[in-house]
Amino acid sequence: MMASGSGNPNLQGTAENLKTSSRIQAAIVMAGPLEMLTGSVAERSRSGKGFSNSNSWLRGTVDEKPRLYRDADAFEQIDKNTCPILFMTGEFDNPARNQRSRDRLSKLGIATDIKTYQDGKHGCWNRLPWLDEMVPDMGSFLSQHLQ
Repeated sequence: MMASGSGNPNLQGTAENLKTSSRIQAAIVMAGPLEMLTGSVAERSRSGKGFSNSNSWLRGTVDEKPRLYRDADAFEQIDKNTCPILFMTGEFDNPARNQRSRDRLSKLGIATDIKTYQDGKHGCWNRLPWLDEMVPDMGSFLSQHLQ
């Protein structure tokens, strides 16, 4: 979320380091959803069926705390100031989950890409053989975009 929230004052601190920018230069999303107000996260929040991470983390449903969900919705924060984002996902996770985010980033001229790892499922970045593929992809992306 911080990759796309640098323009939202609700997400910026008031600490002593205000002379140093907290703007993220590049980000990597590992199979996480960016949308909180819509899509599967909102559906699970509203359904009452099963456990909802968002309801636990935000201490309420999307309908009870819409402002908080909007602040937590990285898709809603994407603007011309958003940093380049690489999406990494396993083939059996949900590679299409962040298509709208990638489309919005591309439309704004912000570098974005998706790497999909064959036979990988959610959490594959923590395991071999995927780790051996993913680390060089991360390094290449960060080398290209960090100043």
